[in-house]
Amino acid sequence: VRFTQSNGSAIQPSAGVSHGQIHLVWVNRANSNQSSVVYSRYDTIPPSTPDKPEHLDLDAPEGFDNDSKLTFIWNPI
Repeated sequence: VRFTQSNGSAIQPSAGVSHGQIHLVWVNRANSNQSSVVYSRYDTIPPSTPDKPEHLDLDAPEGFDNDSKLTFIWNPI
């Protein structure tokens, strides 16, 4: 990638690294009144694999099952 600067405009790249992520930012300054920011984040460590899901019935009476509205949770998320 090539970045150029002139008196009227400039593209300023910046990168930051934190635990498990890389952050890339480009600031495009068209002039002193107008600029835009492009931001990207990349995960370098994949998330843990979730275990078996648990089935929740939030609107069913206790002891009953309502299969028309299913909700699942996984631990760890």
